[in-house]
Amino acid sequence: TPKFCRSWLAHPTQKPPMRFGGLLVLAVSTCPWSFTWPLPRGRSQPALQAIAEPRAPRLGTENVKMLRKKENRGLQSAAGALWLLTGCMLMARGGRYFWQALQNGNTTGRAVSLALALGLCGGLAKGRFVLSKTALRNKRRLQRLENARPWQVFAPGFYPLIILMMGTSVALKKVFGSGFGGGMVTYGGIVTGIGTGLVVSSLTYWFENFGSDDKDNNV
Repeated sequence: TPKFCRSWLAHPTQKPPMRFGGLLVLAVSTCPWSFTWPLPRGRSQPALQAIAEPRAPRLGTENVKMLRKKENRGLQSAAGALWLLTGCMLMARGGRYFWQALQNGNTTGRAVSLALALGLCGGLAKGRFVLSKTALRNKRRLQRLENARPWQVFAPGFYPLIILMMGTSVALKKVFGSGFGGGMVTYGGIVTGIGTGLVVSSLTYWFENFGSDDKDNNV
């Protein structure tokens, strides 16, 4: 009877033979060890529960890195969009200063064309060789972040620099507005150059090799 109790408890779905039905009921009701009979060897209760319950899929290290990279890629696009938008606004403002200078009769078309050409050329060079390095450092910083937040789109030290640049722009506008150094035509060329540099350097956030040289690629 104990042998049959053991086999039946290990396989409760198996129907006992009819001829042993009464004997089985008597054995189960009288044998206290039948209720605490050990499970088959190698099958503990936690192991059986682990087999019965479905396991949640675990994310490997590569999957976690891919998810983190996708999250940080959104911040990279946001930073590039801010640089691009700011550059376009500055270029539009520089064009407005050129137009105002022509309307007021304070300059000639040749002077405006010269200031515009110098501003575009200087902005292209500055954006490609100077500002693109800054954008590349910020991009790599975003790639290294874990659980990035929207306010981390730029480094904390970058915001005081923005305030300083805005104050410098206001001061230069007052200086050139008084007619110093060619007046608003010169200031329009400066603003146009800064905007062009921001537009060019914003491409660093979307193109992998833009703004990096061979030394940066080997790092």
